[in-house]
Amino acid sequence: MKNRKVFIHIGWPKAGSSTLQKQVFNKLDGFRYLGKTPFEAKKNNLTFNISYLLNYANENYFSDNLITVKDEILRHEKLLYGNINNDVPLIISEEGILTGLIRPVNYFHNGVGVSSPNKLFQRLSILQKTLNFDLQLLAVTRESSAILHSFYCQMYHELSLINRLNTFDKYIATGVSKNVRMDLGFSNLNNKKLQELASLHLNQNIYFIEMKKLFIDDYVMLNEWHPDFNSRIKITKKENVRADENNLKITHLRPIWIKKVSVKRLIKNLIRMIKKDFFPHRLIKIKIKITKKQQDMVNDFIQK
Repeated sequence: MKNRKVFIHIGWPKAGSSTLQKQVFNKLDGFRYLGKTPFEAKKNNLTFNISYLLNYANENYFSDNLITVKDEILRHEKLLYGNINNDVPLIISEEGILTGLIRPVNYFHNGVGVSSPNKLFQRLSILQKTLNFDLQLLAVTRESSAILHSFYCQMYHELSLINRLNTFDKYIATGVSKNVRMDLGFSNLNNKKLQELASLHLNQNIYFIEMKKLFIDDYVMLNEWHPDFNSRIKITKKENVRADENNLKITHLRPIWIKKVSVKRLIKNLIRMIKKDFFPHRLIKIKIKITKKQQDMVNDFIQK
């Protein structure tokens, strides 16, 4: 039985992903795009779960949950299209798959690190074999510095809270340094190395295309990207553009998917911050009690 062809758009972030997800993939005839609804986390479970398993899950968790990915993919397909048709190729888009290679995770005094590209492609290979898929990996490239500039602006609310990353100058300086405990993944932006890993583990290439060659005027040139795509798609606008002028980009103190804090919660947070920073430790002891129900939940979970 022939393996089902599954196209996975893996990134890079800040390279037209939102435009592809909102205006392009759903217009391709002869394919079934499984969709992604930005900024509504509950609707993104499929792509978020895939990205998490590939980038962050430990080995046992990855193995134990891998088969559920196929069930989730097929359930999603049936929900969107009314049936499951293995003869029609699927398209999945999650730029977070490559984002994990440059998204710092704060391990506090132990340092800051990103996901491993070698692990990522090993797991893609396992996913392909286990789920009987013929994976076709798609990626959009642009100048590395442009990706990092836009990525920092998007993630400023998160990165600015990490020591040595609270300004863009520090972010760049730290990323190019040789500090053992501060790996920001800049070297992972080497697409040639990623291509080598794809060839090693998947015995195939990643279909890379430069952003400026994919997006031309009001069209997305899909026919230049993959031999199975034979069309170009007209778009109305480019999504999530952050550029202003003279290499300036716009960021936010709070991402748009996080709701604003109520006045009551703001006051509560201010009081907590003042206590935390200025009160003696003996005055800010916090008692945390575990209930019998919580104990049973943990014990039952471990014993399963």
